[in-house]
Amino acid sequence: MKKIKVFVSSTYEDMKVERDSAFQALMKNGCIVGGMELFTGDNIEKFEVIKKDIEDSDIFLLIMGGRYGTICPETGKSFIHMEYDYAKKLDIPVGVVAISNEYLAQKKELSYANRGGIYNEGSEKYNWFLNIVSSKMITYYSCINELTLGILTTISKMKETYNFDGWIRGDKVAIQSYLANCNFDEIIELTGSTLVKQLETTEKDQYRVSKSILLDSNSKIKHLKSIFLMQRSSSIILGAESGWRAESDFLSTLLSAINNSDNFYHLITLEGIESHLKRKNSYFPNFNRHLKNLVNKDGFCAIKKENESNGSTIIKKLPADQSNPLFKLDRQVRVIAVENMDNSVEAVFVWNIGTEESCMRIEGPKMNEYFQKLVDYFHECENVLWTDIEKIRDLYSSSLL
Repeated sequence: MKKIKVFVSSTYEDMKVERDSAFQALMKNGCIVGGMELFTGDNIEKFEVIKKDIEDSDIFLLIMGGRYGTICPETGKSFIHMEYDYAKKLDIPVGVVAISNEYLAQKKELSYANRGGIYNEGSEKYNWFLNIVSSKMITYYSCINELTLGILTTISKMKETYNFDGWIRGDKVAIQSYLANCNFDEIIELTGSTLVKQLETTEKDQYRVSKSILLDSNSKIKHLKSIFLMQRSSSIILGAESGWRAESDFLSTLLSAINNSDNFYHLITLEGIESHLKRKNSYFPNFNRHLKNLVNKDGFCAIKKENESNGSTIIKKLPADQSNPLFKLDRQVRVIAVENMDNSVEAVFVWNIGTEESCMRIEGPKMNEYFQKLVDYFHECENVLWTDIEKIRDLYSSSLL
């Protein structure tokens, strides 16, 4: 289970009972406690140790007990004030529990009888410091029981307000238990792993899964650095096949994403496109309309983009030369990969085992390295000629006769 670490800051000699109560309350509430007796700050060397403990904490809890505290000669501030300033510098959430005026008067009266007027020392600076921290989440206490309740209430509110990283036990079972309750994105961030986020084996799921990596959490088209798409045939050139609603939805999203991306890399096989057009049971009702998405760029085929300054648009083809026995066009897995603006990479791979089509969505650091391999290979391939597209257009026309 994840635990929150709380750094407790207060003066020391006058607050031993309060500190002990704070320690017990936080421990019983499942918190890890820092800043207790082992780290009392009364000189600059100890303060350097304290800073490390503050850095490791999720919450900074300041207990204001009526005294400003020991003043550091180098800064002119008390050490608890310095602790507070350091927590603020690190943007660590701050909670404050302060003694009430009535209870402070009681403690002052008792202190006069026992040790003299320790609360008068630095009282103006105490009030000045209290005024500074009063803008934070603050609760007042009039007895030890109210202090305990105030601490627990403050910590509870802060847990609701902030998303803390927290701490988990270092043993294998505890870590496995924690990770089991994390989503894929959290596991990738925590462990730096590359994970299969989704695996589908239902026909046409490839289009639904591929579409998902083009959209943000609100189902809006992402602004992407790059899109890489390798298909044996090309939905962009042919359009969606008749009866394939999922493909049509994906294609519409893809074309919008291309216009919203900085770079688009598309690899096809001309043989795959021709094979599709020759099949008697295949019909591409929007083929002629989709040809309008293409443009003749210096004799080569490119994707027409609303903003032509946005990166690569030339379509390239897998090599026809099969002199290498390891290279076979019909074995090429279909791939779509996207590079997000935060440099993370997601990819969907599609393949067939017998008649069953499968697709796998993968994300994580290893995919960044693989994405670069995809782009490098793209640049090694030849451009699709505009005459190749004209040949495909003529083949489609003749197939309708």
